[in-house]
Formats: sequence, C-alpha cells, structure tokens
Amino acid sequence: MKGKDLFESILNEQNILLRISDEQIFSRYICKVQNSLSSPFRVDKKNSCGFYKNNKGRYILHDFSTGQSWGAIYAVMEKTKMSYAEVLKMINKDFELRLDTLNPVNKVRELQIEETKPVNNISYSIKPYEKKEIEYWEQYGITSNTLLKYGVYCVQSVQFANSSWRATKNNPIFVYTTKDPKVFKLYRPLSTNQKWAAKTNRYVIWGLTQLPNKGSLLVITKSLKDVMVLHELGIPAISPDSEVINIPNNIIKELKKRFKYVVSMYDYDTAGIAAATKLDIHYMFLFKTKDISDYYQKYGKYSTYRVLKKLISKSYHRHEKFLFHQNFIRPSRQNNRKFRLGFQRDIPF
Repeated sequence: MKGKDLFESILNEQNILLRISDEQIFSRYICKVQNSLSSPFRVDKKNSCGFYKNNKGRYILHDFSTGQSWGAIYAVMEKTKMSYAEVLKMINKDFELRLDTLNPVNKVRELQIEETKPVNNISYSIKPYEKKEIEYWEQYGITSNTLLKYGVYCVQSVQFANSSWRATKNNPIFVYTTKDPKVFKLYRPLSTNQKWAAKTNRYVIWGLTQLPNKGSLLVITKSLKDVMVLHELGIPAISPDSEVINIPNNIIKELKKRFKYVVSMYDYDTAGIAAATKLDIHYMFLFKTKDISDYYQKYGKYSTYRVLKKLISKSYHRHEKFLFHQNFIRPSRQNNRKFRLGFQRDIPF
C-alpha cells in the first residue's frame, strides 16, 4: 500500500471514526447515547450526566456535577483505565476494523475537563507578569498585590512526562501555589481544550491561610479566582479545590467561631446546588451570571458590590422567604423583582 491507502490504514482515532461513529463506541463501552443518565464512572444515584453534540458533530458525554466532559475515546479511557494506544487497539479488534497495529499512532491524552485532575511528573518555570497577563486579572478587579497575596504567579512553560505547555500572549498560563511547593494548580484560562493541570489533593482549601483571625462575614465559594474577587471587595473568602469536595466539618465549626456569618456562594447549576446543600451553612446564588467573577467582568465593581450587599442582606434578614432555606426553591419572577428592588441597611460588611 502507498499514498492515501497507506495513510487511511493506520490505526489512529481519525481512521477509527471514519469507519464507525462515536455513538457506536459509547454504546458498546459506556452506555446508550441519551439526554440524561447517571454517571458511568462513579456511584451516582441521580441523573447528573448527559450527551450533547459539539461543533464538529461529535457526541460528548458531560458530567454536570463535576464539569468534566469526554469524547468517545477518552470516555473509554476513563472507564477502562487503559492508555490511549490500548483503547485504539481494543476498538480496532472488537469492531474488526483491520487497521494497521504494527505502528499505532500514539497521542498524548487531552484531558477534556474543566475540573482539576492530578498529574504526575510535572514541573513549571515562572516568569514576570507582562501587561497582557496583568490585564487579564484586571478585568475581574484583581490587582497585582492580591495575586502576590494569594500566591498566583505567571508561568513561562510547563513540562509533563510526555508533553509540554508554553505560554503565549493569547494563551497565558498561571499557577496557584501553596506553602508546600509540591502542591499547586496550573490554569490556562484562554485555552480551548485543557485548562487545568494540578498536583493537589482534597485537603487543599484556597485562601484559608490568608483569612483574618476574626470577622463579620466569610464566603465559601468554588474557585480561587472568586476568592480573590471577593477579597478585592473587602469580603474574606475561601474555596475547596473543587465543588465536588466538601470542606471538613471541623474546619466549618472553627470558621463559625471566627466569623459571625458564614455563607456559601457556588454556581447556580446542578453541581453548585448539590455542593451548597451538603454544607451545614446558609447558601446563596447569583442568577445573572455563572459566578461572581463573571458578574464583575460584565457589570463592574460598583454593581457587583451593590448586588452582594442586597443579596446578603436579603438572605440574612428574610431567608425564610428567599434564598436561605435548606430546601432550595428557585424564586419566582415576582420574588426576583422584589429581590432586585429590595434593600436592607444592616449587613455584615
């Protein structure tokens, strides 16, 4: 064989999907393609997953509880814990595709996730902030002093075991650091595929060491970016490494001794609502945007500060009629209007 025939006989993802559909792969190894289902990767009593088609017409499995998404090949890798090349060989054999297995095309796994996933054998090099990178944080009201306070640095390059990242003007890389140099989180906010890579664990609580000894209000949110936005507005905040990770009860009890009011503010989605209701504290949600960072970017500092004042005030003084109740009920349009127009002077900040 030569030319086009030789190329189309090589075992790779492209040639597999020329012969069978991703729906066939999902159906054989994961589950039937459907709108709503429980997670095939963990014990899940609720229908927290679903399929959608991306802009290339491919089916994608999305977990609303964790934010993770998988294409067909990567879903099989997640399910079987096999390598990329091993999955290709298995599909080739099971579907009798007869593609060449002598020299299968290896490919570094692309983690199609919004959720942090620990990565081994990873190192990075730091560089000074430049104007473009400072401007990225400024759109959220986050200053260089706050970045320094929370240990957020600019990264030049990242080296993995079999691949690497390199920062560019249009694709900056940042690192969230801790006191332990072996525990960190890498963030590419403008990347279209893998945004996160990390060496963290479920015990990491971002912003905890930066908290004041005592205060009136503490907000538990879902990311360090939101923590820094709230800090710029004068509100102490912390976040777990992920919404699906609960902050231990002993830490919650300690925080309640230090702060008069402790409240969570996660995303208003399936994962955020589930996380909020697991904590033994009051909770609130923003409805106009996904999170407080996006709200600040869209509406600015004054509007963000004002909506937080109203939200917290309404929540603490009239929670039985609005957001601070343990059984979450989305407010009606009429209640939303009352919320937008209402105002209370006695607030914790």
